Amino acid sequence: GAKAARALERVMELKDNKVFDHLAALLACGDREEALDIRTNLLQLVTYNKDIHGALSQICNYLAYSPVGPEHAAALIGTLSEAEAEEEAGSEDAFSSACRAFALRVAEADPRLFQRNAALLLKMLWQGEDVALTALNLLHTTLQQQQQQQRRRLQLPDGVEVGAKTERVLVNFVADPRNAVAAKAASVLDSVTDDKRAQHLMKEQAKKSLRLLNKSLG
Repeated sequence: GAKAARALERVMELKDNKVFDHLAALLACGDREEALDIRTNLLQLVTYNKDIHGALSQICNYLAYSPVGPEHAAALIGTLSEAEAEEEAGSEDAFSSACRAFALRVAEADPRLFQRNAALLLKMLWQGEDVALTALNLLHTTLQQQQQQQRRRLQLPDGVEVGAKTERVLVNFVADPRNAVAAKAASVLDSVTDDKRAQHLMKEQAKKSLRLLNKSLG
């Protein structure tokens, strides 16, 4: 409801990084007793506000008793898509905005949750601008995490190539008519590929666009 949406928005606006450090620890925790201790310490940080305390209490209860996995991230992605459809139908819902902010916070805390859902994130790019930008931000965070894991494991330099399908989709959206989406797609592509690879991909896309233009004019 509206009250829950406002409370969740307030949580997203908190400037105290300790709150989100505790939430990240709760996400990563596999021991129930330890999780309850983290919950207690976290709630002590927000005793000054009843609404925020209540919202965080519900979040903590869920995280403490029900471990979060990729399937939860998939459900969150589904919620984002449904919220977009409702907004397009004229149903303005403050919860959808809070949900987008929450998804980004979750990805920052534990990007691994979205790594198995990259295909769902790519599908979101064809939706409205707000959802497309959220998907690009989630994809960006997830890809950077994957690269860090690869570099630590294989001692690779920066710019480890991402999957070919993901590259193709990102390159296509660099030319998206929505300026903000195009700029973000270019930023994501640039940050997760080395300079030579990014230039090669952009040249190939430019050649493809020229071929299509010549075909349409001829």
